[in-house]
Amino acid sequence: MLNVYLRFSLELTHMHHESLYEHVSFDFPGFVIQVYYLHATNFALAHNKIPLVHYVEVTIDASTPALLAVLKDKNTINISAKYNGHDLFAPLTAPIPRLEKLTSKTLVNDVSAQTRINPTLLQYHDESTFGDLTISVTVGGQTRTKTAKLRILAPNEWFNAPAYYQSLAAFVQPNSEVIEPLKRDTAEILGAATGSTALNGYQAGSERALEIAAAAFQALQDRNLIYSEPPASFEHTGQRVRTSTQVLHNRNGTCIDLAITYAALLEQVGLHPVIVIIHGHALAGLLASKKPLAHPVIYNSVTIRNYIQSGELVPIETVLMTTPNATFRDAVMEAKNTLQQHPGLGLVSVHDARLDGMRPLPNPTAGTGEFPAYPATGTMRKVPSSLSDEFALPTDLQSDNMNVSAIRIAGGMTSTLPRTLANMESHNPPTGSIPAGPGRRQARPQNVPARIAAWQRELLDLSLRNRLLNMRASREVLPLQLRPGMLSELDDIIHQGQPLTVFAHNDVTENRRLQGIQSVKELSADYLLTALTDMSRVYADITQQQYKSYFNNLRRTVRTLKEETGSANLYLTLGGLVYERNDRVVEAPLFLIPITLLATRGNDHVHIKVDSTHEASPNYCLVEWLKQAHNLDIPALSTPRFDESGLDISYTVAEISRQLLAANLPFTVTETANIIIAKFSTYGMWKDIHSHWAEFLSSPIFRHIA
Repeated sequence: MLNVYLRFSLELTHMHHESLYEHVSFDFPGFVIQVYYLHATNFALAHNKIPLVHYVEVTIDASTPALLAVLKDKNTINISAKYNGHDLFAPLTAPIPRLEKLTSKTLVNDVSAQTRINPTLLQYHDESTFGDLTISVTVGGQTRTKTAKLRILAPNEWFNAPAYYQSLAAFVQPNSEVIEPLKRDTAEILGAATGSTALNGYQAGSERALEIAAAAFQALQDRNLIYSEPPASFEHTGQRVRTSTQVLHNRNGTCIDLAITYAALLEQVGLHPVIVIIHGHALAGLLASKKPLAHPVIYNSVTIRNYIQSGELVPIETVLMTTPNATFRDAVMEAKNTLQQHPGLGLVSVHDARLDGMRPLPNPTAGTGEFPAYPATGTMRKVPSSLSDEFALPTDLQSDNMNVSAIRIAGGMTSTLPRTLANMESHNPPTGSIPAGPGRRQARPQNVPARIAAWQRELLDLSLRNRLLNMRASREVLPLQLRPGMLSELDDIIHQGQPLTVFAHNDVTENRRLQGIQSVKELSADYLLTALTDMSRVYADITQQQYKSYFNNLRRTVRTLKEETGSANLYLTLGGLVYERNDRVVEAPLFLIPITLLATRGNDHVHIKVDSTHEASPNYCLVEWLKQAHNLDIPALSTPRFDESGLDISYTVAEISRQLLAANLPFTVTETANIIIAKFSTYGMWKDIHSHWAEFLSSPIFRHIA
């Protein structure tokens, strides 16, 4: 059976990449122009701003003499698309780059975004039909034209092919008018069976999530639905999809209709539903926790199988909602058996698709009749007493224990604190080094002997050669993509000891590229915040093309520093101070959190985590420079305040800004973060003396010279 899964996996991976787009080619001496486009589109894709043309590529052979003359001229490409006499988008004309701007393969910019279809044009026709895509290329004064047929699906039609799997999430409508009564019935069934009507998603753990899913299953089952066979031409054709309103009004649906209706109810009650597509059939399911999938759509059948076997995904045969005596357990077991026999072709995570920009279709006009009322029965039939045992949930998903941190902090102590503290008063501002976890150290003595104070000043480099006073993007300084308000979340995650996955800024999904988005810099702050808090994902100011070599070099540098100095000197900086010095605008980090690069074990992405063997600290170079250059001491910087999970970022940013304002200094505090190497020959000595001079004085020799 595993060989069957592997074969299907390889075949589908190949099919997915080959079948994404059709293309039209124009061959000229020395170069080829290819236009890649979606051969079928529908209202769901237009509603989600998926362009018809994905990209235009120019491939050249620089050794061809004729190429030199032709591509020095002004050449253009014209693209238009018509359906039923209407332009699907405004006809466009784009210049073909001149020879000096071409590489062996070059994409023509600003084409894709101009081919987004007006969704109202595709909203009101009843049947699938065809349109025309017309492409004209003018090179060297000569024009060539080609026309390709486009499949225009009906508004309620979905094209069953891998390239269109993610668009299935658009048909899941959690805010449909028929979902609210189902939600109430789900709560009543749940209350009668468990004593609590709370539809609290994953907040009470994975077992509670399964109880909610079981109650939702019964709420739909009580509607006495009838199963309808899908058409024989289910594969690679247009498939009509009934809305949840139609399913509940007409009381029937195909496997896809039932799966989508159930998914809409799960999404409304705070769970993360999935749709599993197999040959000739579709199943529903839910994720056992809030942990996201690696991608909105999983095409690899072995990966799908592993999600199920691990218990992270619970598949559900929603066709059994049409069988009165079937239980939720029956539906899960039936789905597992089906997927043992038939490899999954695609797994669509509705929640991840939402994060990826796939919005639900707008709800149609309210129904034309009364919906049959089926009161909740008040009990969940034959639900096992321990769902986590029944469905083999992973041990770490069976309950949500209080999150704790156990991280070495300054002074050698270990702090184990609950994520939520009853007494917030215990977090008074500490002094000295910042704990690598949410703990505190005792205040260090302040009566520093004069000679020791002089040593400290001499050991610190306060010139602009010092990276801690002049931080610029380089091979050893990597800025992260943060928006206002994200710094405190980043601090919380890193102080809890959670690993963070670093992505390139242009590492976006295929769906985003279809929407004309090439980088997370083009996405909203909400998306970046959700990626950070829900996925522990942070984006860096680096491209996918640079990613591997950049981090390989960083690893080598860290390893060399570790061998030569005993310290990797790798930090995550939190916050920055932008100021002008010597007629230059520069930035200095506020706080330094020691981090380590985790082994990836074949994963293409790098992970960072707090290095609990080293102390975090304020940027003492900045603290000392402010004292010497401006006679300014900012306690919020040198002795920062903490909340229950790390630095109190909101207070810190506000307080430092107030101190700068009071001192009449035109400096700006920024909520930025960077991965940096801070290697300074004397900084380590300064830090030792700064933190431990009182201990050193116990030595007679040190006491004599001090």
